[in-house]
Amino acid sequence: MKKIFGIKLFFILIAVCVAAFLGYRLFLYRTPVEMVTVRTGVVQEYVSGPGVLGARIPVSVGSRITSQIVWLGADVGDRVKRGDVLVRLERSELMARLNQAREGVAVARRNIYLAETGKSKAQADLALARNNYLRDSEVFKAGYISQAAMDASTAQLRVAESAMNSADALLLVRQAELGKANEDVANAEAVLAYTEIIAPMNGVVVSRLREIGDTVMPGAPVLQIVDEDTLWVKARIDETVVGKVRQGQPAVIALRSGGVFKGRVERVERQSDKATRELEVAVSFEQPPPEFAIDQEAEVRILTGEAEGPFIPSVSLLYKNGKPAVLVLKDGRSSLQPVKLGLRGEDAVQVLEGLRPGDSLVRHPERFRIGERMQPIQSKSAS
Repeated sequence: MKKIFGIKLFFILIAVCVAAFLGYRLFLYRTPVEMVTVRTGVVQEYVSGPGVLGARIPVSVGSRITSQIVWLGADVGDRVKRGDVLVRLERSELMARLNQAREGVAVARRNIYLAETGKSKAQADLALARNNYLRDSEVFKAGYISQAAMDASTAQLRVAESAMNSADALLLVRQAELGKANEDVANAEAVLAYTEIIAPMNGVVVSRLREIGDTVMPGAPVLQIVDEDTLWVKARIDETVVGKVRQGQPAVIALRSGGVFKGRVERVERQSDKATRELEVAVSFEQPPPEFAIDQEAEVRILTGEAEGPFIPSVSLLYKNGKPAVLVLKDGRSSLQPVKLGLRGEDAVQVLEGLRPGDSLVRHPERFRIGERMQPIQSKSAS
């Protein structure tokens, strides 16, 4: 009998303890909760996206002729100046062609000299034949010479005129030959000049595509050069937020290789990628990075707006039926407070309506129930 009574007493004590615990939890216990305070300050809104580093105007330095590389004066990372000789090609055969063309000019000049000498003789012969013809015409009219003599004088004049025409024509031919020979020299000199590849601008060599001994074809690149002042990052920005991006907005560029640099938006593309639904935004550097690599990865953060006023940390927001709200304490219990939001920063959100500076709210409202008894354990700023 005593044993049964002891068991009943044990269960009664357990029931009392459970009831006491539940009563405490329901009517006395307050859940510890971390709070934050609404503050006033500047909220900055950023749009970010990954990208790759490139140059606005990359320049490929290549050959205009088919030849073999015999000297390379620049390598990757070298800084070059406009006019520097970067590559020399084999030129012995082209030099021989130039010498041959120059010999052709010398021959053409000698032929012109001979043609001019022949023309001078033809002019003298023509002058003599005209004088004889005029003299014979006068005496023929007076009857002092025969018709046969007059015909002979006329024939000599016609021969002299024909010789003069031939001399003129020959001189024109020789002059044309000299012109052609001069063109051959100019062409040979131009082609010979192509055996030296010159830097077209100041810049940095970012790629060396050929080596000494390689045969290059016309148009084949040998070196690639970029102007450091034209470096930019082409970032991919989601089309849902790219509408906030404008040319000239300040930005921050973080290179994957290290280093963070200031920049500005230079261009916003208007063609969206069908697969990723992203648009390209080109961001230039205020000062080019001292060390860089074309096509290296980067992260771009673009400042799209800023506003001053009350703000709260983003972690203190929750959404009910798609509308923003926060949890505040009223009479020791959590209460839902709708808010109207303004500019959204990376860690903070501007509050337009629903809260005032100095108000306290729950830091992580998603962890608690509405109407739950709470006990603030710590107060933090909203920054």
